[in-house]
Amino acid sequence: MPEIDARMPGMPGRHTRVIDLLRNEVKKFPPLRVRGEARSLRFLQLHSSAMESIRTTFARLASWEPTRRVHRFLMPTLFVVGFGAYMSRRRGVLSRPALFAEDGQVFFLSSIRDGVRGINDVYNGYLIVGTRTLAFLATLFPISWTPSTYAVLSGLVAIGCCAIATRSQLTWAFGGWIPRALVFLALVFLPQITETHATLTNTIWWGGVGLLLIGLSDEPITWWGRLGELGFVVIVTLTGPIGIVLSPIVVWRLWRVRSPWTAVLTAAWAVSCLIQLVVLRGQERKVEPVTWGQDLSAVAIRRWFGPFTTGTAYVQSHLAGPAWSRLPWVLTVAFAFALFAIAVRGRDRGAGLVLLVLGAAQIGAGFVALGPLAVYLPDRYTVGATASVIFIVAAARPTQWPLRVIHVVVVVWMVVGWPRNVSVPHREAPSFAEAGRCLEQSNTTCRVPAIPDPFSFLVTPTDR
Repeated sequence: MPEIDARMPGMPGRHTRVIDLLRNEVKKFPPLRVRGEARSLRFLQLHSSAMESIRTTFARLASWEPTRRVHRFLMPTLFVVGFGAYMSRRRGVLSRPALFAEDGQVFFLSSIRDGVRGINDVYNGYLIVGTRTLAFLATLFPISWTPSTYAVLSGLVAIGCCAIATRSQLTWAFGGWIPRALVFLALVFLPQITETHATLTNTIWWGGVGLLLIGLSDEPITWWGRLGELGFVVIVTLTGPIGIVLSPIVVWRLWRVRSPWTAVLTAAWAVSCLIQLVVLRGQERKVEPVTWGQDLSAVAIRRWFGPFTTGTAYVQSHLAGPAWSRLPWVLTVAFAFALFAIAVRGRDRGAGLVLLVLGAAQIGAGFVALGPLAVYLPDRYTVGATASVIFIVAAARPTQWPLRVIHVVVVVWMVVGWPRNVSVPHREAPSFAEAGRCLEQSNTTCRVPAIPDPFSFLVTPTDR
């Protein structure tokens, strides 16, 4: 501080005492530690530049899109890797395959007896066009290969439905190619699936995952893309009731995009659903009433959100125990509330609410279909609901910092709880070799084994 002279011109003498007091007070301050402050400032600058570099890198990765040439290499590679990972989730899926449930009694028997004419046959009140088409395609291979062919075709359909997540029309929801590929891999390793894994009967539920993704998509640019999604929608909605249950999502897409092509897609979806309803009305389908209450609410929460926390079976085994052992149930309910928060307060509230409603609708449809057996809700009614959780988390990206914290907690929670629910339980499958040799002879009656055993059936010479 410069020396202050009380005798400077314009400085009254009566202020000399005040200036002396100020000078004494200034001397009491310790000297500045310039060297330490320079180090601190340099550290803050380096830290800030490092964080900015990390944020920039992540932003570039999240928005990266491959060139057309790179895309032609990446997509087949990703599809092959996804198919291999999907098939490897269950031991013996190809080394000891078997027909599962209606795979034999309904689809296999109809394909060898009626051929292509059986594609439009009604089963359980609905047209099953897609599944019957796959069963007919399997007849082009040796009959002894049937279980393996069914498993491979089912796996290809499931991976194809999951691969819709990588289309560029979902950039607005999931981000660039890398986030979309991560969503695809998350669907490949969808947790807590059993009977829907590589079974021809349950491919329709993977079609529901594809319908959800198409409902979330923007309008395709090329006519090949438009015709592709139109054909997919028509085939899947004419394959069981899943198109009826998920029909609100195409209405939401029409409201969001408001384009002529989406109007055409909505009309095709509506006509296909109307055909299914007309067929259903003409069938005698008996549905027993459901007892709604607290038990079914617990089943819904456990089956919907349990696979991402501690596992459905683990939550179930601890639900009826003492108060201290109900922690898995409490964690599952807390996860559900956290997911609801980021769904309704995320970047796109409409998408989150639609996915929540449709997830609940699929579980509710399962309850109605099962009637008194609703408490044993199998995973075929929860595949779409479980996939909707992945879509909500991937599309949320909230901007408010409390919701960001909740979002990060939910992601970490899923990553920690996911691995224990990836493997698919092994099925003790009977050997199909003897039945295959018998079926190759056209003048013999053969007993064809299936899982479970009550679904085993006889094939007479008149059936082939």
